Amino acid sequence: MLKKIGMLVLFSTLAAGCASVPLETAQINKVAKQFDPPSDGKAGLYIYRNTFYGGAAHTDVMVDGHCIGSSAPYVFFYEEVEGDKSYKVSTKFPWEESPDPDNDLLIKVKSGMHYFFQQYLHMIGGTGVDLVDEEQGKEEVSKLDMAAKVGCGRMHSNKPSFAKTNIPAIEKLDQDYHGDMQKKVQQSPISSDQKTAWYTAIQKLEAGNQFQKNGAYDKAIENFQQALTLFRKIGAEEWIATSLGNIGNVYNSRGQYDKAIENYQQALTIARKLGSENMVSKSLMNIEKAKKNIILKEAKE
Repeated sequence: MLKKIGMLVLFSTLAAGCASVPLETAQINKVAKQFDPPSDGKAGLYIYRNTFYGGAAHTDVMVDGHCIGSSAPYVFFYEEVEGDKSYKVSTKFPWEESPDPDNDLLIKVKSGMHYFFQQYLHMIGGTGVDLVDEEQGKEEVSKLDMAAKVGCGRMHSNKPSFAKTNIPAIEKLDQDYHGDMQKKVQQSPISSDQKTAWYTAIQKLEAGNQFQKNGAYDKAIENFQQALTLFRKIGAEEWIATSLGNIGNVYNSRGQYDKAIENYQQALTIARKLGSENMVSKSLMNIEKAKKNIILKEAKE
């Protein structure tokens, strides 16, 4: 099937798709969703994201550490690999240096078979993939659009790199980057007020991440706090935990470890309530890290 898709790519151009990632043409998309057998000696990997959860956050999709592409809500990738071998399928957020090994999925594939991997996102627990059965995978992929393989780290490539002193530039959000995501929010089955709050909160999280990355900690906390307020307003508990975790990270970076632990503990309480093992694990790790920092600080004093 890869040869069939490859020939179509030679005579097509990439279309700018929803959620800020380019899509393949309708014809290539259609061929991929026919689920024809892989090429001889190959296995086919379908890696997809079929939920709006995660909003504007892009994720980098990787197989054995090699970039497949940048993913967004409601898209999938198709990749053929040598059959009868083992592979590591993983994803990461663009601002992460590497995937979390705890979320990697190792699998041995057989020639002539298709495998379906559903992405999940937990802003505290990270991002990874789950293997789903073929029937479920085909049903879900058939409703999605095929993303173009244009490289990873699109969140950084679509946004300017900011200097620490260039705070006004960070505050100016790129409307082209957010335009398509705003349309997705508007189409979701929630009230108008909730849509506005949700979209604004996602923007605040992204701005906070940029501020933190560039050492503007006061502005980072300000934006994370605003996101937290909005997520509480609409009752998005997992994103409340995300915001609390981000606030804790900033305090940890500033050496205010007690405040960091306070926010991590609140995030942990929500994670346990939701039953999210990934979020619980990440929160506990953050708490332990902050406590070790306290010990190191006291030892130096």
